[in-house]
Amino acid sequence: MLSIILFLIKSKNGGKKMFEKVAAIIAEQLEVDVNDIELDTDLAEDLGADSIDLVDLIMTFEDEF
Repeated sequence: MLSIILFLIKSKNGGKKMFEKVAAIIAEQLEVDVNDIELDTDLAEDLGADSIDLVDLIMTFEDEF
């Protein structure tokens, strides 16, 4: 899921800068190192996000963008 979101953001709206902003939000919400987040990072498998984390992230993205 993350790779799809980040790919769309990176390809449509500002490239690297937008990716960095999204990665920073994810890192803050999930309390992980921002350097662990790449385009192919899986939120659940790689970062340990559960369904509640995903809902929180979506709401944060809605507020931010």
